[in-house]
Amino acid sequence: VLKGYAIQRTKENNHFYDRFMIHLNYFLDYLDRSRDDNQSLLDMEDHIKQSYPKAFEIGSKIYDVITQHTGLDLYKSERVYLVLHIQRLLS
Repeated sequence: VLKGYAIQRTKENNHFYDRFMIHLNYFLDYLDRSRDDNQSLLDMEDHIKQSYPKAFEIGSKIYDVITQHTGLDLYKSERVYLVLHIQRLLS
């Protein structure tokens, strides 16, 4: 998905890119653990979607790919985390 949007690790974004990859690793490691969805992030989702439409599009695609590949019902707040990481990479 990232390559399709020309997002790659560069000298300028290496810190943000690495943080995003770390988040994805933790996210995938904890998919099967029970926890509550983060309601405060869900409350901000509409604002984030309007403020960062491209990041929201990319983050949603990544979220959908993970959902399809794992077959799990993921927490919606994870999409917000993905969008925030993507926005850092785009800016």
